[in-house]
Amino acid sequence: MIMKKNNRDFSRTKLLAVIMVIILMSIPGLCSAGESTSPQSADKLFLYSHSKAMEALSFSMDTLEINYPLSSLHKGLGYATVAMGMLTGILNPENVGENLHQTLGYTTAGFAFATMAAGFIAHYRDIDLQSGWSSNNIHTILGITGGVMMMIAPFLAPGDAHQVLGELGALTMGISIVGKLVY
Repeated sequence: MIMKKNNRDFSRTKLLAVIMVIILMSIPGLCSAGESTSPQSADKLFLYSHSKAMEALSFSMDTLEINYPLSSLHKGLGYATVAMGMLTGILNPENVGENLHQTLGYTTAGFAFATMAAGFIAHYRDIDLQSGWSSNNIHTILGITGGVMMMIAPFLAPGDAHQVLGELGALTMGISIVGKLVY
């Protein structure tokens, strides 16, 4: 398919989708082919890895038991969100133009939402605000605060509040990650 010049937004969206798939596939344990099974054909390998991924991501609504890969997904999305936030700030409209910055901003907002959703589903049992200022609670509060700021920022563009919320959101989410790694 030949891409026309006026179809740039579609090609950028396609590129961002490919980048997201690469990030998600690089998360350890999420898309592994299995333990010691070695299927002979590509079809068997695909079906086996797909069934293993679905088995790992499956959960029961009664007990909401989530396996390790969702926690790993949350971790990978958190790193990707902060990296995308930093990239969006570096590639501001004065440097690269409005369209790329806008696309990166909306993508970062989507990553922030996905990070918070995966974190809530994987770690909702770890959050106990009655226990005081535990590392899990601080991580949760800072992560949600930073994520919400990053999600609001694209909708306030252009303006000073847009820039402040975007940068402060990425910084807050970054502090949340570093704090969790240290404590």
